[in-house]
Amino acid sequence: MGLFARLYDGLIRGLAAIAGCLLVMIFVFIMQDVILRNLLISPPRFSAPASEYALLYVTMFAAPWLVRTRGHVLLEVLRRRLKPPSARVLEVAVYCVCIAICTTMSWFAIELLAEAIRSGEEDHRAIEIPRTWLFAPAAIAFPLMTIEFVRFLTGRGSLYDEALPGADGM
Repeated sequence: MGLFARLYDGLIRGLAAIAGCLLVMIFVFIMQDVILRNLLISPPRFSAPASEYALLYVTMFAAPWLVRTRGHVLLEVLRRRLKPPSARVLEVAVYCVCIAICTTMSWFAIELLAEAIRSGEEDHRAIEIPRTWLFAPAAIAFPLMTIEFVRFLTGRGSLYDEALPGADGM
């Protein structure tokens, strides 16, 4: 495997690991809030909005890894009822639709991120964060998902194969 492929694989796995760590953080914040409220102590103001932002990051950062490892929704039931040539046509159509959607979402996410960078706005809740932090995860994840679907389309195996080379999980 070349250097670029190893770096790309590390990026996909690294984002998934960050998503997992953020899930743990959300769990800790929720437990902290529940315990403190039951003790009639006011929980920190930042934990609820931090958890909300973290959910966005978890979703976006895990998505490319889920595509790679086939952890997303598949049309398995329909595909199994078709003969192999028809099943392959359906599979290619699904790849093309997924690539089109992810490319479109990439475009919008990058546009929104660029606008947020230009405006320098902040999102105000219990905590203030730059608005760019809201669009950055989508601007990272959707292009990566596009690449993953293109890899399936161009012969990296099938979404429906039992085991994919290089998709051994984490």
